Amino acid sequence: MAHRREISHDDRRRVPIPRRTTRGPLEDSDPLTDPDTALVSPPPSLSTPINTTLPGTSPPPSSASHHLSPNLVSPPPRASAGNHAPTPSTDHRALPRPRKDFSFLFNPTIYQPLPATTIPPPFAHSPHQPQPNTPLASLLSHGHFRHAAISCATTLTSGSLREHDGASIFGLFQTRLSCLLLLQLTPLAATESKALGDLTSDFYREDGRHVVPWGLRVLCVRLQALGFGDARRGVMGYYELGREARQEIVRLAREKKKDGKEAQEEMAMWKDRLRDLGVRVADALVEMGDLEGAGRYLATQRIQEEADEMQRMRMALVWLRVGDVKTARRYLGLENGEMYTEDGEKAVMNALVKVAEGDYNGALTEWQKLREQIPENEMVYQNLAVCLLYTGRISEARSLLEALIDKPASFHGLTFNLSTIYELCTEHSRDRKMELADRVAAHDPTELGWEKSTSDFKL
Repeated sequence: MAHRREISHDDRRRVPIPRRTTRGPLEDSDPLTDPDTALVSPPPSLSTPINTTLPGTSPPPSSASHHLSPNLVSPPPRASAGNHAPTPSTDHRALPRPRKDFSFLFNPTIYQPLPATTIPPPFAHSPHQPQPNTPLASLLSHGHFRHAAISCATTLTSGSLREHDGASIFGLFQTRLSCLLLLQLTPLAATESKALGDLTSDFYREDGRHVVPWGLRVLCVRLQALGFGDARRGVMGYYELGREARQEIVRLAREKKKDGKEAQEEMAMWKDRLRDLGVRVADALVEMGDLEGAGRYLATQRIQEEADEMQRMRMALVWLRVGDVKTARRYLGLENGEMYTEDGEKAVMNALVKVAEGDYNGALTEWQKLREQIPENEMVYQNLAVCLLYTGRISEARSLLEALIDKPASFHGLTFNLSTIYELCTEHSRDRKMELADRVAAHDPTELGWEKSTSDFKL
């Protein structure tokens, strides 16, 4: 039998191949698009690439197969000869989604032991130390932040939590990091924050929403930037959160007609978050040492009517740190040298401008006026004592700060500055610092914080 050559253009020989989904530089979603559309084609992460394969989860598919159609991976079964009806495909949307597994935060190696050497002896042996089984809520309400941080880590690693209980897990993790910051253990908090990995990944999203609380996400932007040693990562992280906030504002604007009151309240919340992120970007630039860039950035921010005064004061403070007093006066409305006359915190800017100009005697006069206007404000006494120190009146500065020590809450700047004065006044400054630690440790615990570290007393 002679062989017959098949015609190449015979349609029976053709097999339809599904088109593969591709992504290019023109397909990145707009930051102001609808959130539902953005989730279909999410933009690339602005953060530094890190390993997002979390313990307890399967590793993500490679980029070569991530966009393959399920039919290419597992073709549907062919219909039998006696049944020409097509086999109905399984509707994957009807299958229950697997719940998120956050058990990787139960790993004890994440939580480093807190150094006991940073506890001054008067606090370590104080009768105000809490009992071992004190509840976390009681620890926080009495300012025992060290024990609260230990309690959070103990609960997370004890096995008493369910791996799917994201609310409890992330709540404890956020409390742990916050307590470490209050204890002046920022490097430790930065290291532990890296356990969360890339918070912009799809692993942390469910039904179009982020499962991690907003406060923890904002906190981790700065901490992870410090932990990875990349300050620009923090700025990009705030911009990423800002993009999400704008998306929510756009979405709520579309739903305004459906539920006016509810959408309006939620929109106000997202606008507040967006405004807060703008200030945090400036804070990150200041922390990087780019004070002039921070000032220029704040100048580009649109000032909301309800936040006019606060925003202007923030801008003025940045420009004062840059050294541009003229620009700071312009933001305060003091171009012609006039000064605030009303009572309250606005008058503080008069004294701060004087300090920035190096006029400590003039600043001293302003702080003394403020002490009479707002005598309950410890910040006024603190700055008054600093001006007394700069004008050579060390004894008065010492007496003023020592009077503040007897108040219930002693903050870091107060004990630190008083310890500095002891170093300037006597050769036995360590004895004076230990006496100061004894006085502070004798205070009753409050929610503002009780236990101090050695750095608070320059020990």
